[in-house]
Amino acid sequence: MHFTKSIAFALLSAAGLATAQIVGTALLSEETPGSETFCSPACVTAGKYIGVSQAFYNDYGCGTIVSLTYGSTTVDAPICFVCAGCIGIPNSGAQPYSWIGSTVVMGDF
Repeated sequence: MHFTKSIAFALLSAAGLATAQIVGTALLSEETPGSETFCSPACVTAGKYIGVSQAFYNDYGCGTIVSLTYGSTTVDAPICFVCAGCIGIPNSGAQPYSWIGSTVVMGDF
């Protein structure tokens, strides 16, 4: 099943999960398995990961945990790749962000 959800997100500090670095809203689409090139084999956590725009990746890098919220469900997933077609420039105030989530992340919502 392929679907898109409008989610709230917060990038979490590398020092701890309590400090948000940036918050906003993004459209999160389900990825096509095998279409991504991971930044590190160790990046994926229990099948959870997201792909973001090149600009977002440049600012936050491989493995940065993003807290994704849809309704009352929150899922933490690392940034693991840059995806073609993903958009969003961090801290620019320009919306929207459009990212890709793994089938596990999307299934949790």
